[in-house]
Amino acid sequence: MTLISLGILKEDPVWVLFPGSDGTKELILTMLFLFVMFWLVLISRRCSIPLFVIYILTLLYFTMMCRTFSDNRKLLNGLFDTIRNSLSMEGGLHITDRVTFNAMLLNILLFVPMGYLLPTIFKLFTKVWFMIPMGLIISLIIETTQYFTGLGVFDVDDLFFNTLGTALGFLLFRLLVILERKREKRRKNIELNGNSL
Repeated sequence: MTLISLGILKEDPVWVLFPGSDGTKELILTMLFLFVMFWLVLISRRCSIPLFVIYILTLLYFTMMCRTFSDNRKLLNGLFDTIRNSLSMEGGLHITDRVTFNAMLLNILLFVPMGYLLPTIFKLFTKVWFMIPMGLIISLIIETTQYFTGLGVFDVDDLFFNTLGTALGFLLFRLLVILERKREKRRKNIELNGNSL
C-alpha cells in the first residue's frame, strides 16, 4: 500500500522535481549533491558552516515549504511498512513500488549531511551518543510539525530512515577524520624528511 493508494498523495510526491518521475532522477541528483558536499568538507572544513546553512534550507524546503496545507492528518505507525510495500521476496528480492522505494532512499539520504556536517561544526556531536539521538530528535520535530500543520503525515518509518541517514553521515564524518589524520601524518613525515636533508 503506497501513499498514493492511501489517498495521502493525489499527484506526484512533493520531492519529485520532474513530473511523472518515479524519483530516480531525484535520487541521482541527491546523491550528486551529497558527494559535492562531502568533497567540499574534505577539502576544507571552513565550508562546513555555509554548507550546513544550505543543507538546513534544503531540508526545510523539502519537508515543509514546498508542501501545501491539508486537513488530511494521518499517522503511519507501522514500522518497516515502507520496506514491505516497496520490496518483495517472491521470486527473489525485487522492487515492487519504485516511488515508495525511492522515497525510502531519499529519507535516508536527506539526513546523511546532518550526520557529517554537525560534527565538523560542533565538537559535542563528534560523539556517536550525541549525534544519533540528535538526528532522531530533528526528524521527530519535522514529522510532528508535518502532522500538526497538515504539511504531511507522521510516518514512523521516516523517523527510522532519517536516523539511519544520520548514522551513515556520522560514519562518513569518522572516515573524514581518519583521512585528515593520514594526510596530517603524511605532511609531517614529508616535513621531517625534508628537514633532515
